[in-house]
Order: sequence, then C-alpha cells, then structure tokens
Amino acid sequence: MKKILAFNGSPRIEGNTVAVIDKILDGARTGDVKIEKVHLNAIKMDGCQALEVCRSTGVCAHDDSFSPYYKKINEADCLIFVSPLYMSRITGQMKCFIDRLYPYIDDNFNSRMKKGKKAVLALTWAASGPGYGNSEVDFWATFLSTHMEVVAKIGLAGISGAGDFLRNSAAVEQAYEAGVKLVE
Repeated sequence: MKKILAFNGSPRIEGNTVAVIDKILDGARTGDVKIEKVHLNAIKMDGCQALEVCRSTGVCAHDDSFSPYYKKINEADCLIFVSPLYMSRITGQMKCFIDRLYPYIDDNFNSRMKKGKKAVLALTWAASGPGYGNSEVDFWATFLSTHMEVVAKIGLAGISGAGDFLRNSAAVEQAYEAGVKLVE
C-alpha cells in the first residue's frame, strides 16, 4: 500500500484546487493507496525560523502545528502539491510549507528525503494563456525534483471561477492520469 499526502495550497477547501487534488487522487486509487489531504490554510504554521539546526541534524528545531507533518512526509511514498497562483506565484500557504521542507536539505545541499518518493505538482491560474504560469510550474517542478521523482507537472490556465476545472475535460483527464502515474 502506498501512502499519499496531498497538499492544498489554496485557502479554499471546496474550490478548483481541491477538485484538482480529488481528480489526481481518483487516478491514484487505481492502485492500493492510503490517502490524506492536508489543507495548509488550516495549519497554524510559522514560516522557517532560520535556526539552522536542521542543516546538521535533519530535524526542525521549531515546534509548531506543522511539526507532526514531518513524520507524515517521511512515511509518505507520494506527495501531491497543488496551488493556485496569486500575483503570478504560488500562494503564501504553499510557499511557507515549502520553506518548512528545509530540514530535507543537508549541508552539501543534497536531499535527505527517502529515495523513491514520487510527486505530482499542479498549479492553476486565472489568465487564459498557458505562458502566464508555465515558468512557475517549471521552477517548482525543478525544485521538487531535487528531492523526489516528479512524475507529472501540470499547469492549468483559465481556472478562476467556481467549477472551471471540472468543466475542462482535458484538464480533468490530465489530473487523473497524473494520479495513475503516481502509483505505477
């Protein structure tokens, strides 16, 4: 059984971002999986405090509501990162979460994550042209690939109104297939 953690970077828990996560998870359910969805906005998570202890120990010295998620990340086989773009970038919630992954980088800037971990990255944005958000998708996919195998990177343009994602059959199929790849 594969353990999957899906991180929602949107402040909304019933919007397009969660619909993307749910469709990725539908694809992942083609395998034997245990799933947990994490709504980052619901976690009282501080930003990285730059204590630097984690660089040598691999353990974050700052204790807050995010701390239990390190164990869950360690135990997960697959991670899903989904965020809308606000002001051309991932949301503050997602950026804060990614900053808290700092303990997974050692003194030589190598990853401490368990080998074989897989990931899906999906970003949505309101502008209709794909060029608007593609650089952000590429940037974060490259960053995540230093820690895990990114099996799918998805950029979804024109997603702003309620239900826009679910009305886009190509986007729905792309998300579903990403979930299938996650558990192959």
